[in-house]
Amino acid sequence: MRPDRRRDALVVLAALASLAAPSVAQEAIWMPAATQPSPSQWIATEKARYYRFETDATNDVRSIMGLETSVAYGIVSRLSVQADLPMYWKDAGTPGRTSVGLGDLAL
Repeated sequence: MRPDRRRDALVVLAALASLAAPSVAQEAIWMPAATQPSPSQWIATEKARYYRFETDATNDVRSIMGLETSVAYGIVSRLSVQADLPMYWKDAGTPGRTSVGLGDLAL
């Protein structure tokens, strides 16, 4: 193989490798991943979400900002336990009508 073709092949290979690197162990945004922690391992994740309602029919809640914390523990290789605790800030769009609270705990 000529040196310039070898260099081109290495550049293409490096470009493909750089694109594939971020895809290792990704989790879908709106659903849980099909992965679980190894036995005796803890995994904690945070997800921040923001919802804005431009034309809300009740004219009550205009925006919601949430921080969802998930903690998972691996019991054995095929069994783990996960707890999800969401926290939400709701803004009704008028001063004094803001609320902060915990969502439903899920196991």
